Amino acid sequence: MGNVVRKHVVVAPYDEAWAQRFQEICAELQAVLGDTALRIEHVGSTSVPGLSAKPIIDIDVVIEGYDKLSDAVEKLATIGYQHEGNLGIPGREAFGYEGKEHLMRHHLYVCPQDSPELRRHLAFRDHLRANPEAVREYSRVKEEGAALYPYDIDGYIAHKAPLIARIYKEILGTEADSKGEPMKEDKKIVIRPLAPELAEDYFDFFDHRAFSDGSPFFPCYCNAFNMPQEQFQKDVLAKAKEYGGADGWQRALRESAYRMVLNGEIQGYLAYDGDLAIGWCNANDRFRYYRVGAFDLSHAPADAVPEYCPREGYIKAIVCFEIAPEYRGMGISGMLLERVIADAKQAGYSYVEGYPEDEDDPKGSMGFTGPLNLYRKAGFEEVEHKGSSYIVRKKLG
Repeated sequence: MGNVVRKHVVVAPYDEAWAQRFQEICAELQAVLGDTALRIEHVGSTSVPGLSAKPIIDIDVVIEGYDKLSDAVEKLATIGYQHEGNLGIPGREAFGYEGKEHLMRHHLYVCPQDSPELRRHLAFRDHLRANPEAVREYSRVKEEGAALYPYDIDGYIAHKAPLIARIYKEILGTEADSKGEPMKEDKKIVIRPLAPELAEDYFDFFDHRAFSDGSPFFPCYCNAFNMPQEQFQKDVLAKAKEYGGADGWQRALRESAYRMVLNGEIQGYLAYDGDLAIGWCNANDRFRYYRVGAFDLSHAPADAVPEYCPREGYIKAIVCFEIAPEYRGMGISGMLLERVIADAKQAGYSYVEGYPEDEDDPKGSMGFTGPLNLYRKAGFEEVEHKGSSYIVRKKLG
């Protein structure tokens, strides 16, 4: 095995030239996109005067909706940008490129104008632009993280994570209800897509409520689905052994999951009763999962290529439901499922897929995949049945 090349984490003081570098990139994009782009936004740390940053320009091209995405893809391809899909983050389509030495290094995304991810980018940028003290604090934390973890991007990200989560909670907390819609007027349950600013709520749920009935699944943070075996061995098993003791396993799982939530690798929806997270559904593009269905965390199955799925953006997969014990039987899993279906349809997916266990089969003991009847009631059809395990699908559109 060859040597692993680790990227150097570089955080530079703010450079006034970054604004001009953005304008140069923007001019090329605007020339080819025309009225397909409603506007082109400079986002990320380089867009905030005075903020230390990795010297990479982040750009969001705003389009009217997903029906305009194919136009943007075709036009951007004429100047060398390749569409890479949403990379596991709904509402943000990524584009790569090669060459372009005449432009500053940049990350390019295309977002519908109603995208929650676009909203987060703009809210974070505008909050920092209006708060010099927050800029100073964030600069200090970033510089500190780069010094502590010069060749460990995960360590650098984890170092920034608490401050980022706090800032997002400050700026979006008063608007939190617009992240989800109550499914019934007579219920106070609100469904919200998981995002970095909700990380503390996510871990509060898994630490204190998800398994409060003494469930044998504790501790779990719903991250093994998204981890290749090599990463699971390194980030969980090896770390748990290093930490040792009864809490080593939980600590390793939690640290790994925290990074994955902040990076957008874990996707799904939290159900809230007021400000309290009381339910969870893990839903993502099928290509973002290395394994699906029921399994014991201590014996995670080998990495597997998705079956029946020709490309990204084709199947939205659901791998887990977890509801706090005192809220079970209230229809919350159904609310979560309805939200996944609605958002998948809006995002242009062809199918939603689930992997339930037959609750009437004594071998079907892994209840976290959701009961078969939940999917049947929502119009899912069986694609495959092996033992107590099913693959079910609902066609969209």
